[in-house]
Amino acid sequence: MLYSHNSSPPATDLMSIEITVFPGGQTLTCPSGVRLHEALARVGGSLTTPCGGNGTCGKCAVRVAPGQALHGKQTITSEVLACQHVVREPLTVWLSEESRPSDVTQILTSHLALNDLSFNYQSRTVDAEEKEKEYVIAVDLGTTTLVAELICRFTQRSCGVQSCRNPQAGFGDDVISRIQYASESPENAVRFRMAVVDAINDLISSLARDEPVSPGEITQIAIAGNTTMQQLFAGLDVRSLGHSPFEPAVMNYPPTRAADYGVAIHTEGLAQLFPVIGGFVGGDLVAGIIATSLCSLDAPSLLIDIGTNGEIILWRPDGLLLAAATAAGPAFEGARISQGMIAAPGAIERVAVGDDLRVETIGNQPARGICGSGLIDLVAELVRIDAITSAGKLLTGRQLPESVPDAIHDRFVRVDSKPAFVVVQQNESGIGRPILLTQHDIRQVQLAAGAIRAGVTLLLRKAGMQPGDLANVFLAGGFGNYIRRENAQRIGLLPPEIPTARIHFCGNTSLAGAKAVLLSTACCNAMQQVADKAECVDLSKFPDFSTVFAESMFFPQP
Repeated sequence: MLYSHNSSPPATDLMSIEITVFPGGQTLTCPSGVRLHEALARVGGSLTTPCGGNGTCGKCAVRVAPGQALHGKQTITSEVLACQHVVREPLTVWLSEESRPSDVTQILTSHLALNDLSFNYQSRTVDAEEKEKEYVIAVDLGTTTLVAELICRFTQRSCGVQSCRNPQAGFGDDVISRIQYASESPENAVRFRMAVVDAINDLISSLARDEPVSPGEITQIAIAGNTTMQQLFAGLDVRSLGHSPFEPAVMNYPPTRAADYGVAIHTEGLAQLFPVIGGFVGGDLVAGIIATSLCSLDAPSLLIDIGTNGEIILWRPDGLLLAAATAAGPAFEGARISQGMIAAPGAIERVAVGDDLRVETIGNQPARGICGSGLIDLVAELVRIDAITSAGKLLTGRQLPESVPDAIHDRFVRVDSKPAFVVVQQNESGIGRPILLTQHDIRQVQLAAGAIRAGVTLLLRKAGMQPGDLANVFLAGGFGNYIRRENAQRIGLLPPEIPTARIHFCGNTSLAGAKAVLLSTACCNAMQQVADKAECVDLSKFPDFSTVFAESMFFPQP
């Protein structure tokens, strides 16, 4: 019997749920209360959802059984729609062929045909044994974080994912500061380029060692990043991106020998960077469009890549494809936050306020800092209990409402005469000191959320649309875990008029798009078509841009 939960799931709690997925037998964890297709997307296992996750097409139907089945031998199963089923207990899931995308390879085992992308070294005959040792690398070249995935090209098997902080962050945590630094001298530009090339090579080396494979068995690398990151990687002059009209040095990147970039794979292996749409709308957004199949949807939809350079694209079935970028800043990736960090073990990823504060960390490790999803949760919860005003002021002492529980009330302190909130006490943290939320941190959240919401507002206005007209809103970005929909709206990251059931989380679409072009001819061809179709919109040219941005920084009132 096919059943589904058509109502929006209630606010999630902090319990982590284990899910075993077949074929492959991979085990993943997710917060209680998320939809099953979102849990699968956390590890790249996004399903076919032509209806945008509205539960109407039936394409994401999967078999599930309660508990962790031994080797997938559980026999009492039910069929559910993954886009509607809310995870409340441990599950074993069996994916059908129909539920898996036909043109995008996922981390979970699939049976896609190899594409026909050719490599220089393949002009000779390659036997079956050699094919089984052919690997490719997908890279998300983020402003704050680098992520790489090793994939066996022949079997489509993911062999591991690793990440690290982009070493260029030491020279500036946003693209403008990096453009300025790289433009000061050729030596600076080379230093910038080699810093990220070395970091990518370190990720490749680590992934290859864990598999294990040799670098000579890696035949191709696909890299998706914003316009600035890709130009810096390619050794191109970025000065034109530092002043109006902010034009890229190149729009398209032909396949190039990876060795020419200094990437340590097969000597004749190829490197593919993504085409870009504009000066601040880059290859990572093109990758996201491919990963979500945005342009195949039959209803107005929005894709938001929440990163240091927040990128937004609006699709309308009549063929309109509008793209824009906002200077969101790196707050949601842990930078410019007093005790922020990337989504790594020990990062606070979820927060809930009840009689006391409840936090959950990645890997259940002692808290070392707070990542993007935890930061959004925390600020939203404090806004909900009126401990943060709509203008973003953190209250303390007698300023707090009487309804604030005593245990929460005691967490509001003053540090160096400035208000702060104790998230984790010193004796409970993993760093030997308390983990705090400061007034400065809240302002960074306001700036990031306000920039993205202003971009959404202005892009919809250009298309003559209202937020309620959107059938789907896809959120991508390196959060590590999913933010709660209601909290994203409570802090103004998304317009509150959008029904929460229409908001979908799709993980790292930059990495997923890079994987897709490595393993699918159709996706490889589509990336150029998408880039050519999109119209880049300069939000700063709107006469009321500053006003809309200022208004968007306020936390919405209930």
